[in-house]
Amino acid sequence: MSAADERPGIYAIAEEVFAERIPFNHVLGLHVESIEAERASVRFMMRDELIGNFERRILHGGVIASALDVTGGLVAFVTVMPSGIPSMGRPLATWFVFCLVMGVFVAYLTGLTLAPGTDYMRVFRIASTVAFLGYAGSAATESIWKGQPWSTTFKNIFDGLVYSLVTAGFFGWLWPS
Repeated sequence: MSAADERPGIYAIAEEVFAERIPFNHVLGLHVESIEAERASVRFMMRDELIGNFERRILHGGVIASALDVTGGLVAFVTVMPSGIPSMGRPLATWFVFCLVMGVFVAYLTGLTLAPGTDYMRVFRIASTVAFLGYAGSAATESIWKGQPWSTTFKNIFDGLVYSLVTAGFFGWLWPS
C-alpha cells in the first residue's frame, strides 16, 4: 500500500496529481514525502543530469525552483480545494436557474416593447440587447472595483455576448405571430 492509500481525501488526490500526472515531476524524479494542511515535503535523488555547476557539483537553480514550486503547489492545492475536486452539480443547477430567470426578464421586457407578429430581426435586436445587459452588463465592475484582470473581464463579456445571441435567436424564432 502506498502512502497515498493511507491518507484520506484531498491529500491522496494531491499526491496522485503531483506525483503521477505531471510529467515534468517525473523528469526531475520528484516524490511527495508528506502533505499537511500548511506544509508539504518533496524529495528527489541527486543525479548528474541535475547539476548546474559541474566544477562544484551543485544543483541547477531550475531544479531547486521547480522543487519549491511543486511544494508550494501542493500546499496551495490542499488549501484551495480542502474537500477534493469540486462537484459540478450545484453550479450547473444554479446556472440553469440563472438562465431561466434571464429568460423571464428578456420575455418580460421584449413583450412590453414588441407586439405579437413582430418580425424576427426586431425581436432579435431587443431580446439580444436585454439579454446582453443581463449576462454581461456588470462584468466590467469586476475589473474596476475588484481587481480582476481585464483579459478575464473581456472573456466574460464575450461569453455574455454569445449567450445573449443564442437567447435572442430563440426569442426571434419562437415569437408569437
